[in-house]
Amino acid sequence: MRLFWKRPSRSPYAFYVGGIFQSRRSRIFTGTVIAGITLFFVLPASITGGIYSWIKDDIPSSNSMLVQRPSLATYIYDSEGVLIGSFAAERRRLVSLADVAKPMRQAIVAVEDSRFYEHWGIDPLGILRAAFRNMQKGGVSEGASTITQQLVRQLVLNNERSFKRKIIEAISAVRIEMSLSKDEILERYLNQVYFGRGAYGVAAAARTYFDKEASAVTTAEAALLAGLVQAPGRYRPFEKPGPVVKRRAHVLRRMAASRYISRQEAERLAKAPLNLQSPEPVRVGGHFVEFVRSQLEKMFGNDRLYRGGLRVYTSLRLQDQEAAEEAVRTGIEKLVKRRWRKSARDPKWPGPEAALFAMDPRTGAIRAMVGGLDFQKSKFNRAVQAFRQPGSAFKPIVYAAAIESGFTPLDEVLDAPLVLNGGDGQPDWKPRNYARDFRGRLTLADALAASRNTVSVRLVRSVGLKRVIDFARLLGIKSPISPTMSSALGTSVTTVREVVSAYSVFANQGLYRQPFAIGRVENSQGEVLFEYEAESTEVVRPEVAYVVTNMLRGVVERGTARGVRVLGRPIAGKTGTTNNFRDNWFIGYSPQLVAGVWVGFDLPRSLGYAETGGRNAAPIFVQFFGEALKGKPVADFDPPPGVEFVRIDPKTGLLAARSSQGSRFEAFVRGTAPTHYSGSEKNRSDAIFRVGGQNIPSGSVSTR
Repeated sequence: MRLFWKRPSRSPYAFYVGGIFQSRRSRIFTGTVIAGITLFFVLPASITGGIYSWIKDDIPSSNSMLVQRPSLATYIYDSEGVLIGSFAAERRRLVSLADVAKPMRQAIVAVEDSRFYEHWGIDPLGILRAAFRNMQKGGVSEGASTITQQLVRQLVLNNERSFKRKIIEAISAVRIEMSLSKDEILERYLNQVYFGRGAYGVAAAARTYFDKEASAVTTAEAALLAGLVQAPGRYRPFEKPGPVVKRRAHVLRRMAASRYISRQEAERLAKAPLNLQSPEPVRVGGHFVEFVRSQLEKMFGNDRLYRGGLRVYTSLRLQDQEAAEEAVRTGIEKLVKRRWRKSARDPKWPGPEAALFAMDPRTGAIRAMVGGLDFQKSKFNRAVQAFRQPGSAFKPIVYAAAIESGFTPLDEVLDAPLVLNGGDGQPDWKPRNYARDFRGRLTLADALAASRNTVSVRLVRSVGLKRVIDFARLLGIKSPISPTMSSALGTSVTTVREVVSAYSVFANQGLYRQPFAIGRVENSQGEVLFEYEAESTEVVRPEVAYVVTNMLRGVVERGTARGVRVLGRPIAGKTGTTNNFRDNWFIGYSPQLVAGVWVGFDLPRSLGYAETGGRNAAPIFVQFFGEALKGKPVADFDPPPGVEFVRIDPKTGLLAARSSQGSRFEAFVRGTAPTHYSGSEKNRSDAIFRVGGQNIPSGSVSTR
């Protein structure tokens, strides 16, 4: 070494030889250094720069990864917070990591990314391990994607297998690790990952497979759920439990290897039964839930409805809905058994249908809605979409218009043959009563109780058809009403909902409250997006509404709806039956609830001779009302200040004397009650001759 570094000879030759030697070694050294720099620094930098230029436009922004809004299901609840339905493009519910059971978190980490809390987004050791095992088995049997990489893939990338996508995935994973904590990453992953059967996120998975919250998942259950993530389409616990049991055992072994549980516990849990428990499907309220869906779609649009995670609290009372559906089913079964036993054997026979609509008259809250026998077979909602003739169920509107116009329940109208000119070349119209008989002079109260058709027609002629139609509009009847006298008998079509809302005015002392189904809507963070504000409008004077109610109680107590008396509580209501027994109706109410029932065929046809509203619709009402009001106090209708009660003699229409037989109390608008006692012909004539200060129209109201 010393000779090598000594000063060179001054000989020109020696200098030349030494220079050549030194220049060659210098160039070799310099070239080696340059090559090394190029190999280890410049070349990787160039390659890296080229790769970056190739992928930079496809790398998702941090904002798109960190500010993700996953698709969330919209859940529908009844008035007491009981889940009754949902709408979703993907069934998902977000939960915080603290609300996920610890075994669930451990199982996911153990089987998907055991070094999750050690790496920084990508795991080189995991990549080497997976590559070695894949080489051993001669194929791809194990992946090396970290939980963070999987989250990136779920949030912003697709399942395309390419070198470019893997690079983007790795870069994005590192960026997420720089922005979020490990627990935040795990929380997002658990809310995002798919577990099969439409369940996105651990909350939906726990509910789907075990019908419980994510916070209540046991170790064995957590191992099963974590095992599904790898291939949710292949592992199907309900259909093929065998592969799932093996996969669960693998997850338990991984948990033991990660020291989350002992080996003994892993072996014990691997032998445990799966204990799957699918959540009970919502079997009631199908037509109501669909009714709510259509309203939400108009309010918030499709995307927010199916992906926005709305929480919708409705007016429905689940126990009332269950009672309504059972009553409808029972009523139709009895009708079919009595009248259509042979036809029912044909599976293609379109049997009779029914609808029920119930609401709280005090608030407008819809408590039950049955749109047909089976929502799965027919989505058509007969409670709100079917337009049918209400028949005599329309008559209370006629009588209410008369009371509003000054008539009293004791004014008499002639029940006798009537012929009306058809006009425009149409044949004359001769309204008839159900029993084809006539009873002469009847009080309005008795005529309504007996549902006399000719009396209703004469009453409309007296009050005025336009006035009756306008009055119906005030009560909420929005369907077209024919400007013909036959409308007095309910020949113009309407819906069950409209008729029930009209009766609710009588039950609510003249106040109209629009029926509503949606009480409150919240977003996934609990912020209120919509809250229904009930508004009431006085459309009928309270005293008039009460008088009509009292007359409708007479229908139940002594008229066509006597079967409703079995309820043993104050009920007002009216039956309805259309020509040829095509449509059967009953609308009734108490102070707390009003409900309407319709029975008939979708394509109008006769239900059979003598199949009336009192025979088919009223029993359905009775069964429903009995269940809906079970345990509730018996409430009577409170009379408003403008009402007075008088004991009357039904035979004379005057104040009952001591000798009067069958006397009863009748309600009157204050100042319109009779003032003379029965027994004096002069007094009787003076008391009835004028009605509410108006002259009685000739030929309509008796002046006896």
